[in-house]
Amino acid sequence: MYSIKYNDRYKSKFRLKFESLEEFLQAPLIKLNEIILPENMGKIMKAVCKRHDVLPYHVLSGSRSRGVVDARREFIAIMHFKYRYTPEDISQIMKLDRTSVLHHLGMRKHSKVAYSDLRDQYR
Repeated sequence: MYSIKYNDRYKSKFRLKFESLEEFLQAPLIKLNEIILPENMGKIMKAVCKRHDVLPYHVLSGSRSRGVVDARREFIAIMHFKYRYTPEDISQIMKLDRTSVLHHLGMRKHSKVAYSDLRDQYR
């Protein structure tokens, strides 16, 4: 049987053990999954997430479940058609590939929705 005594790869950069309660309370908080969006985008994201009953984190993640994809597609369509964001701008904000945004907008050859249908729906 082999045992690993020290492994640099899995070494945590945060110190999680504390000597006293005061030291624990004075330690900085570790924030995970923080989402930073401009103010108007944040309001739109909250409205879309509420309508589809998903979290903003899931919309910006790579999840492919039906509800999350529908919320992501609606958010992209609103930002493109109502607020005139380009697919490149949306892809930078959402950390998606530009062609993925084009697919959600119906601009690709094998897209499941047509660009004209989305334009009529979200104008």
